[in-house]
Amino acid sequence: MFVIVSILVVLLAVLAGQQVQKNLRPIPVRTREQEARERRNQFRR
Repeated sequence: MFVIVSILVVLLAVLAGQQVQKNLRPIPVRTREQEARERRNQFRR
């Protein structure tokens, strides 16, 4: 039972995340990538 419930929770979270991404700003993961790139550029300097 626990496995089934956990899978359903994950699916609901994914669907909710997709809706939020469509309604609101772009994916926050992109900002994390940008921060990583900026940090790398600073190290290069």
